[in-house]
Amino acid sequence: MADRQLVQFDRGGNDVMRVALREHKGSKYVDMRVWFRKPDGSYQATSKGVTVRRAEILAVQSALDAALAELEGRPVAERDPTEAWGK
Repeated sequence: MADRQLVQFDRGGNDVMRVALREHKGSKYVDMRVWFRKPDGSYQATSKGVTVRRAEILAVQSALDAALAELEGRPVAERDPTEAWGK
């Protein structure tokens, strides 16, 4: 699989957030990373980001859904903090 950028959106100033599918040593993952625009107009990745393994995607999605619900003031199901997400 070739690396593939899924989306890029502006974060203000010279920063953008990129979400991409990547493969490294046979493992596939999602990379969400902040990039900044250099003076020559090209972009460079920063260390600000996260790599999510394929097996973790549903757990991360559940956690983000819960976070968004709370931020929007919608009810969020109570969870045991020691319980694994995505089950």
